[in-house]
Amino acid sequence: MEEEKKTAEEKADTENKENAKEEGSKPMTNKTLLIAEACVAALAVIVIVVALILNKKKADPSVDPNAVPGTADPAAGMMTGEDLTPVEIDNSAVEAFVPQFPQEDTANTLTEEEAKANVEAGTMLRLDLKDGGYIYVNNYKNSEYLQSSLAFDDAEMEQYIKDEILAKYEVKLPVDRDTAEIGDLANIDYTGVKDGVAFEGGTAQGYDLLLGSGTFIPGFEDGVVGMKIGETKDLPLTFPENYQNADLAGASVVFTVKLNSLKTEGYASELTDDVASQLTGDELSTAAAFRDYIRNEYLPQIKLNEFLLKDLYVGNLTEEALRAQYDKDVEQYTQQAAMYGMSLDTYVSTMGAGTLDDFLTDIANSAADTLRAESLYEAIRDNEIAAVTDADIASLATEQGYTDAAEFTETYGRETIEEYLYQIKVEEYLDTLAGITAK
Repeated sequence: MEEEKKTAEEKADTENKENAKEEGSKPMTNKTLLIAEACVAALAVIVIVVALILNKKKADPSVDPNAVPGTADPAAGMMTGEDLTPVEIDNSAVEAFVPQFPQEDTANTLTEEEAKANVEAGTMLRLDLKDGGYIYVNNYKNSEYLQSSLAFDDAEMEQYIKDEILAKYEVKLPVDRDTAEIGDLANIDYTGVKDGVAFEGGTAQGYDLLLGSGTFIPGFEDGVVGMKIGETKDLPLTFPENYQNADLAGASVVFTVKLNSLKTEGYASELTDDVASQLTGDELSTAAAFRDYIRNEYLPQIKLNEFLLKDLYVGNLTEEALRAQYDKDVEQYTQQAAMYGMSLDTYVSTMGAGTLDDFLTDIANSAADTLRAESLYEAIRDNEIAAVTDADIASLATEQGYTDAAEFTETYGRETIEEYLYQIKVEEYLDTLAGITAK
């Protein structure tokens, strides 16, 4: 019953959380992973280096390292994969759009002459890429310069928590009354009986029900409205004639409901244990633990990312390269839309991302940022990281539960495994530079 009454959005959220646990990610929920993403990207296009520096989530070696992580499910609350039927998709509006790309002198915040002068001054490095490209990046090898750039005090940390976390992500907050109203998140216990016998799926304890959401059958949420905290009430109701469970379709039942507490969705003004637990999950369930994580690992990673990307100069940002990146990103989104039987136009509208032209313009404008960040990752990988060896792959195979490294390599492909290991090596290298040791 409970599963039948949940919306597709709730199911998707539950699946996301379960998937995150299975993948062994950091104790940060999908909601707080978005915090990291929001710090560096105008779109959901998060390139490898950003994921490494901020998200701290080690990818599964079976996942395409160029895939777009953190993208919202556009079908939440609408449909599931099983509901989809093949449809003809019209993406002609995408093909008709003519992108305007930023020029090289605006894509980079410095001129190349200024970057060369900074190299002479010792504040920047020039790194060459294997493909013939090159970058100028802030001198991460100068420990004193790096550490001074990463430094922050408690006041700055508290301001960051307030401005970038509490002010941007809604949590469940207590209300200052004891009577349920539309829009409240009501925590309830309920038991449903038909002909005096409790029916399967009709009982739950501590269920959070958003009043007015239409999650439950008609009359249920209206019956909870007006109840007081601690009150128990019987709700005589009738299931719809077309209810999916034939045993309950059109049946008269009685739900006995107890209202345990009331909350509302809103923005917290301070970081409490309850807020920290909602933002990060059980492993960072107190405000003190959350602050320690922000102070020792999360904010240093943000600072390191800012240091590396600030004034980053990438040569050879040609329109051809920008167009190739734009086409790649658009194709990813188009494929995601097709998974739900949608055109990209409909997909963008469903995500609440504005018009298609605006969305495509954002992708075109971010193409340079994507290429710059990828060039940074490649430069660090090519210049600082030892080549992946057979021993590295064998060790990873063992970690993944394979007794035969050859089988592991055949399953995922050596190229994918090597890229995964390079991501880990770059992450560890940058963490060492920044003095980040907590995991």
